[in-house]
Amino acid sequence: MFRLCLGLGVPHPRYLAGVLTSRDITDWQQYAQLEPFGAPADDIRQGGIAAAIYNVNRDAKKAPQPFSFHDVLPWGQRRPAVVDAAPEEQEAAFDRMFAGG
Repeated sequence: MFRLCLGLGVPHPRYLAGVLTSRDITDWQQYAQLEPFGAPADDIRQGGIAAAIYNVNRDAKKAPQPFSFHDVLPWGQRRPAVVDAAPEEQEAAFDRMFAGG
């Protein structure tokens, strides 16, 4: 509800209590699932831009898999970490991730 308030310019959800019905709130929740809005949606858009910048500057031989927005968001689903590998393998994986940097 707070994100909806920010989007509508309403100071607090209690202001919406007298205006929105339960069905209205459900509709807004469904809409947010279809068309995300607010800061998380902005983060995804900005993550796409950052991933594109990474991808045009990466060495495709050293890092063949392109980055996605998930790789650059602090709360996104990142690539699996190499934690069970030997230190040399971990270092090589790290070098591949940040190739060209």
